[in-house]
Amino acid sequence: MMISAPRSTLLATLAATAIGIPAPGQSLTTQYAANSGGALGGGVYFDVQVSNPGGIWVTALDTNTRATVPISLDVYLATTHVGNVTNPSAWALVASGVGVGQGVDNPTRVDVADFRLPPGNHGIALVLSRNASHGYSIGITGNLTYSNSDIRIVCGAATNVPFSGSIFNPRVWNGTLSYSGAGNAVASYGVFGQGCQGTNGQVPQLTCTPLRLSSPATLTVTGLPTPATAPVGVVTFGFSRSTWAGGTLPFGLGVLGAPGCDLLAEPVASATRANSSGSLTLQIQLPNLAALLDGRIYNQAIVVDAGANTAGLTVSNGGEGTIGR
Repeated sequence: MMISAPRSTLLATLAATAIGIPAPGQSLTTQYAANSGGALGGGVYFDVQVSNPGGIWVTALDTNTRATVPISLDVYLATTHVGNVTNPSAWALVASGVGVGQGVDNPTRVDVADFRLPPGNHGIALVLSRNASHGYSIGITGNLTYSNSDIRIVCGAATNVPFSGSIFNPRVWNGTLSYSGAGNAVASYGVFGQGCQGTNGQVPQLTCTPLRLSSPATLTVTGLPTPATAPVGVVTFGFSRSTWAGGTLPFGLGVLGAPGCDLLAEPVASATRANSSGSLTLQIQLPNLAALLDGRIYNQAIVVDAGANTAGLTVSNGGEGTIGR
């Protein structure tokens, strides 16, 4: 459940992950030349191959739609779209956003919630709201792949009903994928999700000061039982809040004997701290490497609380930090 590693390992992982982070404001466009299209609320599918060793953060999508009204767009991930177009269980919803349709062959900007694509291949499915339809191109030799130094888009397929029905293939998603990396990050830290209740009737609460290269951040977990009941807590560090070990997050810990508790963040490394009067504190000093700027770290605290449940643990909410100066 936890991957323990010394602080030096975490810092080495951070440094290694930052190598090759793309410059901010990058994008890759396929084309806006629709000669086909789907039904209202349909789906379009393609793969994104990330070659940059630091991965990318997708920040927005422009897509081709016939709509000229407010729309919404859902983004799903799978290991690949190939063989999975009509397999709903292969897909996980990772982001959503809204925009105003600009009409066919005009980019419609959708500011989706940011999500990370690590190095490797990823299947993408884009599902429009029921008042809009995709405009896309019929695939021919020469229009199925698009690439730059960071990513390669491999098209693609479409369906009139998301993850179901007849598959139209090959089809070329018309759009622009925008992504960001190091260079202009503002240090920040926020929390997400919920923890689970301990033997004292409280839910551990995780907070942290902004993550800066220039000064240490202070992470605090409060709401713990007495040290005699809950002697230690483990703070995990990772780079995703959506996937872990080939599966998806959140991961319900009820299967381990902790019902109502969820693993919210990928546990790449961890640090153990003693409970001091119902709270624990951890200082996070990041390497002063410019390549880490705009990188994101996800945290969660796992508290040893023998009487809480069969597993003898509770968890806090999750934390998400963006590294700045």
